[in-house]
Amino acid sequence: MIAHLIDLSIVTLAYVPVVLFSEPLTERAGFLGLSLLSSVFLLVFLGYFTLFEGLTSSTPGKRALGLRVISLNTLSRISMEDSIVRNLLRLVDALTLYLSVLFTDGMRIGDLASGTVVASNDLLNLELPSGRSDVAVDMRRGILEATSQELMTMEGGGELVKRLSGRVKIDELPEGIPEEVASAAFILATKPRLSLTLLGPEKIMKIYERAAELCYHVESREILRNRVELMRALTREPPQGGFDIRRVFLEGPREFRGLAPYFLISLIIFTTSLIVAYNYRPAWLETLLEELFGRGEAVNQLSPVTLSLLIMMNNIRVALTVVGTAPAIFLAPLVLTANGALVGLVLAISKTGPIPTLGLILPHGVPELTAIFISTSIALSTVRELIAPRSGSRLRSAGEVIRGKLGALALALLILVYAALVEGFVTRGIGKDLRMALLFSSVEGFVIYAYLLLVGRGGR
Repeated sequence: MIAHLIDLSIVTLAYVPVVLFSEPLTERAGFLGLSLLSSVFLLVFLGYFTLFEGLTSSTPGKRALGLRVISLNTLSRISMEDSIVRNLLRLVDALTLYLSVLFTDGMRIGDLASGTVVASNDLLNLELPSGRSDVAVDMRRGILEATSQELMTMEGGGELVKRLSGRVKIDELPEGIPEEVASAAFILATKPRLSLTLLGPEKIMKIYERAAELCYHVESREILRNRVELMRALTREPPQGGFDIRRVFLEGPREFRGLAPYFLISLIIFTTSLIVAYNYRPAWLETLLEELFGRGEAVNQLSPVTLSLLIMMNNIRVALTVVGTAPAIFLAPLVLTANGALVGLVLAISKTGPIPTLGLILPHGVPELTAIFISTSIALSTVRELIAPRSGSRLRSAGEVIRGKLGALALALLILVYAALVEGFVTRGIGKDLRMALLFSSVEGFVIYAYLLLVGRGGR
């Protein structure tokens, strides 16, 4: 918790200049400008944790407390792919105010879903277990004997024994071990930082492995071997490969096709909501819509670059939030319903009529809705695993779904960038010409869906 508070403080400090710099824009763009601020915070928040943990398996806050994130799947430091899944689901943890840790043995939803855990670098130290149980006594004897054997065989061990021996007396000497060696071993095993400095992680892991062989109890051996695995995970580099540019452009379309049933469900929810809202036609929402979504004069005066940036950041925030909060179950259907209702209301209350208004929506609406449907499809497929997991625990199964669709998600984000550029630079120019808007939308729709449906067919 302290590490997280340190990291949040750093994120907040990095975000303050953004607020100050964008204040004039926020005033001019109204709600869309405020939306930009929330979008930037989300991206800074996610980017901070994802990049630091993906590249170094830690963050400044964790590093200050000697913590590191490891993967239980590969027993190594986490990869960038692990970090993306773990930190994307940080959003659902934040949504639940991190209360989920009270019901999951202190682990976040993100950790349970991604198969990761935060481990202390103290695991690399040599230490004796406390307690008087048979298992504790057995492990202490095994560790002392293994440490003594290491001191007698390692290069420079004799000098180390001379430096450390004679300072303490051991009541029960390990069998066949000279008193001075056992004394030095005891000092090393009770001074964790000293043991790490003098022996190093590799020798300490070797000692624990040997201690496991020397223990009598099965439970003792299991505990020591598990410790060695965690120690190796702290020092082992993550496997090569994983998330790369090929994953986005070649695997992304394949992943999209695997989402086809959920894409269709997304389309149905959106369309149903649009039709209901269009027929209901609450006229009082006209002013509210213009204020909230920046279709008034203030937004029209923004430059194409600024408008594209505002829209792109807002849409990326929505897409990431939908996937990152998927375990909350309700958000994806809610986003689809809200977006469908908004489009229906805009068409219903438009002063120019629904058909001309389509010309102002279709050029950017085709790619934008495609990308949003991809993100909601990932969320809906995750919900399906939470309800009826195909293998393992619900959260782990849901996490594997998100991991398996990261290429499609990245593709959706790229499509949103394109959609924002279209809305900023193209829609204004051709939106009032319905024929041109329809032609442009038809061509871009054909290209987008031909790519999504055809690329990557014919095997991997």
